[in-house]
Amino acid sequence: MVAGEKGRGNDRPPPARVLIIDNDRAHAETVAEVLERAGFTCTTAVSGPEGARLIREKEFDVIITDLVMSDIDGLGILNLAKQEQPEAEVILITGHGTIQSAV
Repeated sequence: MVAGEKGRGNDRPPPARVLIIDNDRAHAETVAEVLERAGFTCTTAVSGPEGARLIREKEFDVIITDLVMSDIDGLGILNLAKQEQPEAEVILITGHGTIQSAV
């Protein structure tokens, strides 16, 4: 092996960086816990403005956001994420039974 080359077993990509935005702290922490057990690196935010600040300050591979939040809702987060981090995948979630009841 040439100096500086990594062995085949060390060629794993770094864990995906996930931002979870939900105004329900328990829900955000539960999602983070499950994803961290699966090997992801997670950051949580418990409000739209906090999530927006993190999107502007850090890089994420995936952004999971609640659709219904005060101040900045999930669609606002989606728009901001696509401007600030166009490569990030954005997943909108809701605790409402249907999208129609959420909006």
